[in-house]
Amino acid sequence: LPDSIDALTGLISLNLDDNGITSLPNEFGRLTELRALSMRNNKLRYLPLSMAGMTNLRRLDVEGNDFESPPMEVVGKGVEAVLEYLQSLSLGSSSDDIDLRSQNLEAVPVHVMQFNSMRGLLLDKNDLKFLPSNLGTLRSLKTLSVSENKLEEVPDTVGMLDQLQELHADGNKLTKLPATIGDLKSLEKLTLRNNDISELPPEIGSLLQLSELDIRDNPNLHTMPLE
Repeated sequence: LPDSIDALTGLISLNLDDNGITSLPNEFGRLTELRALSMRNNKLRYLPLSMAGMTNLRRLDVEGNDFESPPMEVVGKGVEAVLEYLQSLSLGSSSDDIDLRSQNLEAVPVHVMQFNSMRGLLLDKNDLKFLPSNLGTLRSLKTLSVSENKLEEVPDTVGMLDQLQELHADGNKLTKLPATIGDLKSLEKLTLRNNDISELPPEIGSLLQLSELDIRDNPNLHTMPLE
């Protein structure tokens, strides 16, 4: 689509079905009067964040695309869920905090990992089974909250988050922590309640700034590291 399509600000209905469209212009969201948008059977993977401003949109049909952001589990919930998702990311891009709690996410959206200046990432109450291996690229992150998911492990790259002050991972299926957890020299709060952790790495003793450690309800944890 030409970038100039955003000049058609009077559009109420737009049908782009059955083309080979791979992307939308960044300023597509200027079409704020749109009430019905159909883009079935294209090759779209992303929706631009500017669409967060399409508050008049009542019908969105994107069947036959393979979205990464918004993820398909959000797309399947309808237009309100899609707009809420885009609004969360759009707000986060300007406030440095991204809140994607309770979105039924099965994976962290690719879009999120592009905000490498964000300070807070809230992913609680989703269906995440893993965190991205490139988590360590979020070098400005101060708060990471992933409680009430289905995580079985934390990637080694978490140790690269040298600005991280709070890590919350309660209510998952974690059995252990990576040794790199000891590299989080700025960490002040670590909560791991209600997991399946059987041992803590001795490197946890390197967290000299830690003021709060909560490891309640890990029934397989019988000993603490001696170091």
